[in-house]
Amino acid sequence: MMKLLSQCVISGLILSAPIQAESLKEIYLLAKDHDVKLSISKIEANIAQETIKVARAQLLPNIGLFAGYNQSYNRGKNEQTSDLPTSNPFDGQWLKIRGQGMSAGANLNISIFNYASWAALDISEKRATQAIFTYALAEQDLVLNVTRAYLDILRLRSLLDLNQREYAELEKVIKVTTPNSTSYLELTTRSYQLTTLRKLLELDWQRNLSTLSIFTGQPHRSVDSFDLSNFNPITLDQALPTYLTQVQQGNISLATALMSVEIAKESIRSAQSGHLPTLSGSLSYGYNEAQTFSDSPDSEATGHGINGGVSINLPVYTGGATSSGVKIAEHQYVIASQQAALINREISKAASDAYYTLNSTADTIGLFQKTASMAQETLDATKQSAQQGQRNTADVISALTQYYQVQNALISDQYSNIITSVAVKYLTGTLSEQDVLYIDARLYREN
Repeated sequence: MMKLLSQCVISGLILSAPIQAESLKEIYLLAKDHDVKLSISKIEANIAQETIKVARAQLLPNIGLFAGYNQSYNRGKNEQTSDLPTSNPFDGQWLKIRGQGMSAGANLNISIFNYASWAALDISEKRATQAIFTYALAEQDLVLNVTRAYLDILRLRSLLDLNQREYAELEKVIKVTTPNSTSYLELTTRSYQLTTLRKLLELDWQRNLSTLSIFTGQPHRSVDSFDLSNFNPITLDQALPTYLTQVQQGNISLATALMSVEIAKESIRSAQSGHLPTLSGSLSYGYNEAQTFSDSPDSEATGHGINGGVSINLPVYTGGATSSGVKIAEHQYVIASQQAALINREISKAASDAYYTLNSTADTIGLFQKTASMAQETLDATKQSAQQGQRNTADVISALTQYYQVQNALISDQYSNIITSVAVKYLTGTLSEQDVLYIDARLYREN
């Protein structure tokens, strides 16, 4: 009894409590500011841009300045170097010698030719482009995932509303049905089925609300409702081959994979550059000044000069490292190509599924709408006939169950159509924040 009471309380809180609703736009903007994956992708894109500058620096002249100052203290004996008589009074004496000097200058080094540096710059630029693709993909992933989770919550809420309506109608029939009769047992069984279904729907409802918290970092208790009363199914009028061409041209995941192929191709050239010579140049200017103080006469010297040159380095034998590096790069190119081909197949399959799902749900929605209208008329007629004694309770149960089964199928297809339309744009790489605003405009707040 307590479990049943708890279920009723939870259901009542979900369906009727006056909770401030949150719009899709509000939740998306909140997720945009707090989503960890999006934040990481943006930082990685910034890092990739800085990596270009690092690679480009290897091709530019490097200029440096230097300066120094030194002092020395020595003690030495002034020895006579010949047998001839000398008039030097310091011969044979110990002398204290102190010296000091300073130097300054500038140097310039430049890489005249080094293909590895050019290849590194090309690879850095391609990786930066790939990082931009990854960031754009993270933005579209956020739009897709938030919208899908939000619409799933709305779908579950609609199904919960439908479940409660059917349960309420069933209770009315149970009250006028003879206890312990076959019809009463059938009604009770259906009532238990609806209670079980409601429990499962409530669980999924809570899980989907928790999913939103992953993106926003904040708890959510409710969302806006979606007005399906005047819902027009979304269709894709173009032919499937045309749509698949758009997917292959615009899909960001595929573009990222193809960029990996280009990077692997450039990595082969970079590895092959190990066989090529490198040419570099240098130029320096220096100035120095030195002074010596001792018991003998002091001395002073100054000088300055310019040095420059060009050097070439030709690899002759590197122990097989260059050849192995080329083979590794070639294998990585094959892997990148195979991965791109696999992604292309997976995306084409997903695009075909989305295409058929979108158009098929558009067709079935129209059929379900007509069927629901007929089922409503049948239910009303059956109830009226039962009141007149022309139909029994079993007929009412059958008509009631059929009506709500059609309504469940209709609601599921309507939300499937909307969610699939978002996936269709995602696969072509055209999904954006404007699509969030478009869907949000069709939502309404309940008082």
